[in-house]
Amino acid sequence: MKNPWVAAFLNFFISGLGYIYSGRRTLFGVLLVASELILLVWILRASDDIRPYFSDIWMIVAGLIASVAFAVDVYREVKEA
Repeated sequence: MKNPWVAAFLNFFISGLGYIYSGRRTLFGVLLVASELILLVWILRASDDIRPYFSDIWMIVAGLIASVAFAVDVYREVKEA
């Protein structure tokens, strides 16, 4: 039995890890982790000065909303199992 709080914690910080940890919707989790890695590489390679990417408040808000949504989703998935 997997701990839903651990799955939610993992998914909040790196979307997809909670799904991989839980063993449910693993392919979805792998795709989320891959997309985050691709996005990170793109941001880091796009410019030597990455501060503009992290100063955009809407990007931060969108990322937080997505992180909370994925954390809640995986918590419910694991809790139902």
